[in-house]
Amino acid sequence: MYEGLYVKNQVSFDGIIGDQLELEISVAVNNATDLCIRLLSSGDEYATVEYDGETGQVAFDRNNTGTKISGLEKHDINRREVQIPEEKGELNLRIFIDKSTVEIFINEGLCVMSSTVFPKKNGKGIQFVSRNGCKLEKLIKWDLVI
Repeated sequence: MYEGLYVKNQVSFDGIIGDQLELEISVAVNNATDLCIRLLSSGDEYATVEYDGETGQVAFDRNNTGTKISGLEKHDINRREVQIPEEKGELNLRIFIDKSTVEIFINEGLCVMSSTVFPKKNGKGIQFVSRNGCKLEKLIKWDLVI
């Protein structure tokens, strides 16, 4: 468990890695304008969970995960966005990853996103990226044992 981490540019943390895990992340949004979490990363392949402090949106993007998923939909099916209701000045994320499935629970399940990803490489890296700087109040990782 980590507490009080400052993210500026791109950073990784010891022990925060894997493709079968649960992450719990708390962000003080009053001090955060942007945060991107790269999941299942293997260099140029990754999925992202992004927070935009200006719009109050959280997005999940799988455009860089390797195998593109397409269909007859007229909208982009590789990126989903949800508006986060202004609550308590904190963003809580619970992210579950199981190889090719990513589930994101936002603010205790107030908003939920679930998606499949099909990376060509066996990416297990997790990076945190912030252009303007962001404080992670809490970061906990649990391995999923299957």
